[in-house]
Amino acid sequence: MACAAMVWGVAVVLLALAAQLWLAVLALLVGGAVNFVLSTFRNAISQAYTDDALRGRIQGALTVVLVGGPQLGNVLHGLAGAGFGARWAMGVGGALTVCAVALIVCTVPELGRYRA
Repeated sequence: MACAAMVWGVAVVLLALAAQLWLAVLALLVGGAVNFVLSTFRNAISQAYTDDALRGRIQGALTVVLVGGPQLGNVLHGLAGAGFGARWAMGVGGALTVCAVALIVCTVPELGRYRA
């Protein structure tokens, strides 16, 4: 999952840097593919490791994060895009994603050793 999240960040950076349409489409295809992988594994892990009595609450919390998180991101990217330009906002957002995932994996090494 960490690798897929980092690839998603790289795809966003490539989208920001794309000078040709074909490169932008390729970046969007890669980003969409890894987003599918991330959502599939996120749902599988939450379903497999959540106690039956808490599954509804966990799913509700996940829904709030999945609905609210992108909206907050839209506001932040809109503000950054207005101040620095859309390409800069996208590129920096993708780079921050890669850095944040790398930092989390380095800080919590158990995540890298996780096996289902």
